[in-house]
Amino acid sequence: MKRLALVATLLACLWVGGATAAPVPVTESAQSGEVKVELTYFFDAATDDFEQRYTQLHVRVQRADAVLVDTDVKALCANCSVWPSSGGNPLSSSVAATDLDRDGEPEVLLDLYTGGAHCCVYTTFFRFTDGTYARRAHSWGNPSYRLRDLGADGRPEFLTADDRFNYAFSCFACSAAPILIQRYAQGKLVNVTRNFRAQVIADANRIWALYRRAVQKHVYPSGLLPAYLADEYLAGRGAYGLARVRNAVARPGWASMVEPQWRNRTRYVAAVLRFLHKTGYR
Repeated sequence: MKRLALVATLLACLWVGGATAAPVPVTESAQSGEVKVELTYFFDAATDDFEQRYTQLHVRVQRADAVLVDTDVKALCANCSVWPSSGGNPLSSSVAATDLDRDGEPEVLLDLYTGGAHCCVYTTFFRFTDGTYARRAHSWGNPSYRLRDLGADGRPEFLTADDRFNYAFSCFACSAAPILIQRYAQGKLVNVTRNFRAQVIADANRIWALYRRAVQKHVYPSGLLPAYLADEYLAGRGAYGLARVRNAVARPGWASMVEPQWRNRTRYVAAVLRFLHKTGYR
């Protein structure tokens, strides 16, 4: 995948030497084979009005000699901002062109941000079909994503996390979300997490370490154990994971470590298991 961010010289100076008083024109581009995408906008790092920091966003997709997409970028929802996911950083890019499903035809990705404290990054996928580009937007929620070839087969996967776990049992900062791995196939994202057991187990170990640290630092652990157990079910180790969770909940002082609604151990474990069943983990 060729992924470039071609940014005006003035913008590069801005990042090195401080803000400028006038909006700066920015072009981010990427190309794969005969497919090229450009995102253009104006970036004003000096303004305190975040709605005016990125303006006039426009996307253009050219395939061979034909320009098939040439349109202004619209907000995903009524109250959403429209920010490039790069944030105007010349070392990053909000666009990509790459063959996601190994069919010989590159897809185009446009990554944008809705604004807010930590949500949400979303991607508009452009898929060439019947002589034009079909578009489909997908919100990654809080976790965003990374594009990685986890299978080492030339077909990239989207490495993210299951955002449904955030806020489900505790505050966002006190929660964890289990690993989620998806592949792009014929215009859709397909969950292939169970195909990557080593990555799932590594994520379970990561979240269990977060749980132990939370207990040591007297931080609510109630939002961490559900994500840990979800990973263990994904890895085919549900019984092992559930036993660890039951032991964690049975430890002395549980009631003093968690939110009032989860002080009842039996109620908490039952709620976790119901949630995992509802979300397809068990």
